[in-house]
Amino acid sequence: MFDEIRNNNKLSKIIRNFCEDNNFEICISDNLEKNDENLLILKVDDYYSTKNFKKPPKSIDCLILVKCKNQSFNMFLIELRNIKNSKGFKEKEIYEKFQNTFNFFLNDEFLNIFDKYSYNNIECYFVSDPYGYRKRDKNLTRENFLEKQHCRSLNTKWLTRGKPFKFKNRLYSISIEMPTPIIEEC
Repeated sequence: MFDEIRNNNKLSKIIRNFCEDNNFEICISDNLEKNDENLLILKVDDYYSTKNFKKPPKSIDCLILVKCKNQSFNMFLIELRNIKNSKGFKEKEIYEKFQNTFNFFLNDEFLNIFDKYSYNNIECYFVSDPYGYRKRDKNLTRENFLEKQHCRSLNTKWLTRGKPFKFKNRLYSISIEMPTPIIEEC
């Protein structure tokens, strides 16, 4: 798949070395970073922000692919949002970005590439920290982060409210992640 993406005129232009947006960056495990022939990062929103679209659809920030030993892949669809409080949390907009990425990017425009491979795991991450918990406590666990978010009334129920996204006859929904989730090897 990586060769097909690199040889595709449109996709090759959005290959990046990292996934960063809005002052957040996704961490790549040291082993995966050293062995980068098993890693490919596409900046999906850069594809849609080109002059090729009069009214570009909203899309996620990054799509990360990790090649596994059994010739299958892990896929991570990631939206990064640096917001100061829950007022910057526009659930419909976030949902629409994932929906458009599934509907247009994966299931339409580049279906001929993404559909023919098998995936061990596909994850949809919304990465944000509107109350600065991670900044204040670098050792904060994911469970504590989600508990604190919920206690501050950041409504995360919207993650399951929307219709799940479909790809390769399977359904996927968004999960919230604290800043700097680590993408690991398969």
